[in-house]
Amino acid sequence: MSPLRLPFKRRRDGLILVQLDDHQRGALSQLLDQVGTLVAGGHESSWRLSPPTFSDPADQAEYQLGMSGGYTDSTEATVTLFADTEKLVVNSKTLDAPEVDLLLAGLNKLRLVLGTICEVDEEGGISDPDDESKLTIFSYYQFATAIMASLLDAIAS
Repeated sequence: MSPLRLPFKRRRDGLILVQLDDHQRGALSQLLDQVGTLVAGGHESSWRLSPPTFSDPADQAEYQLGMSGGYTDSTEATVTLFADTEKLVVNSKTLDAPEVDLLLAGLNKLRLVLGTICEVDEEGGISDPDDESKLTIFSYYQFATAIMASLLDAIAS
């Protein structure tokens, strides 16, 4: 049996070595693509990416109109972030500081959407552990969390 290889490792030159295996790269790529599609389509789970400013729907609608497309720009920026993150996941062998920042931002937003879908609670569990679909999404959330934690550990080392 081969030793466990961490997904990321800091090199002496400061770059982060990407050691994701093909399965991990493929799973992250698919997740980023699918969640990007949900966000682009305005899926209800993406509300936390741009939470409402006002509790009153009429005030919120007026605010959004006054933003001159700012909300649309935010959605497009998130979709672009997911696409750029997916490219890094699939193609990168090393990451420099801006690429690390991009990957962290993409993974964080991915976790935000997945956590909203499966209703992650304050303790890190899910509201309905008997719901198979939520359990599946929660396992993806945990996977993305573990990948992000590994990247943060590599940065700190």
